[in-house]
Amino acid sequence: MKLLSVVPLIAASSSADVYDSKTVLSVTSGDAFVDVRDVPQRLENAKFASNPEVAAFLKTASIKTLKSSGLQMVSTSDDTVSSADLCAYLKNAASELPGLECECSPNFATKEETTDDDLGVNDPNASWQRAFKLMNMKEVWRLSRPYARRTVKVAVMDSGLNFSDPEISSYRGIFYKKSGGFISGGWNFVDDSSNFTSANQHGQQCARLIAARRNNNHDMAGMSSNVRLASLKTQREDGHGSWWHMAEAMDMAVDIGVDIVSISLGEFISKSFADGVITKSFKAATDKGIIVVASAGNNDTLADTHYPCPLPGVICVGSIDIQDTLQVSRFSNYAPGARLSRAPSSPGAAAILLSMGVKPKYVAGMLTYNVDRFYSPLRPLKRNAGSSGPAEGRKDGHRFSGSERSPLIDFSLLGRLTKREILSL
Repeated sequence: MKLLSVVPLIAASSSADVYDSKTVLSVTSGDAFVDVRDVPQRLENAKFASNPEVAAFLKTASIKTLKSSGLQMVSTSDDTVSSADLCAYLKNAASELPGLECECSPNFATKEETTDDDLGVNDPNASWQRAFKLMNMKEVWRLSRPYARRTVKVAVMDSGLNFSDPEISSYRGIFYKKSGGFISGGWNFVDDSSNFTSANQHGQQCARLIAARRNNNHDMAGMSSNVRLASLKTQREDGHGSWWHMAEAMDMAVDIGVDIVSISLGEFISKSFADGVITKSFKAATDKGIIVVASAGNNDTLADTHYPCPLPGVICVGSIDIQDTLQVSRFSNYAPGARLSRAPSSPGAAAILLSMGVKPKYVAGMLTYNVDRFYSPLRPLKRNAGSSGPAEGRKDGHRFSGSERSPLIDFSLLGRLTKREILSL
């Protein structure tokens, strides 16, 4: 008998909560997608015994398929076929059918990451936005003003947005899907509906930091104005969601062709579950050149299993204090090694970029100045004009050097880079 080609995900994490009774899975043969409903017939054709209860269940089960990644969601339950029973069935199928690879797991839960000075704008609360001052945003806005910048499509994957808010109302986007049709403003993956507003303000705060209108004498200032926002609602009112919701949202991000996805969500899970299931949906996005920014988390520990932060191609954002010393926040998760700006020092661990207050939307907002080119080569931006400046701090014996102008990320330099180069930083 050949070695099992199924990834044993049913015990993927002893600490992660399960969101519901459904099952997330992927079945392939020679890298080609296989619909899970076809597995019983494949077993029958190969003259192998097939569990009749599971085979009958798959004929009528409610199953969703994501086009970009090939992931499927099966509505398993203890009253019909359980997630454990379906995964055991697929494990057996992978052991019997040459070349069949099955990845299967419960639908694990995710949760939200909860955790400013005169900027030359007339928004009354801008004086409290100290993080923007530390990132020298007044100068960034001044330098970018003469340049033509294309509209950047930013997806906020979170608790949902309310576009009646005057701070973001003008940035609501209409997005045409490659698969046909369009969405206006976003989509609710929790309820599978077009009602993506939420009483939970977590996502709203993210969107406001990215794009709240400046100089409108109202509340606060956002980082960027050249954006169209898509609300990809993956979290319930209590802040909890599932990895399937995130996979569906990434599939939509690919379908509508966004430039950036901002994710202030995450959870500690096993690397086997991440590699087997989560990586597929995120890789489908990053392979299309979509920039994904995610939170490192707020647990004062290594971020190498706080997903989606460590996934390949994901820009992982930690936190620094808002004091002038720019030390790493005591609560922020962090990367292995002595320098956060360097490449991963162990497999599966991502380098972390530091932002203020573990807010990926700061980096997402900053990248809206840089995914496109500034169109006037006769007036190049000054190097370091938009960087977050030097950072220095300690975390469990690791020192983060501040000897360079910006050991983390030089945002003004990013304006000269392509998306592929940004993702390789």
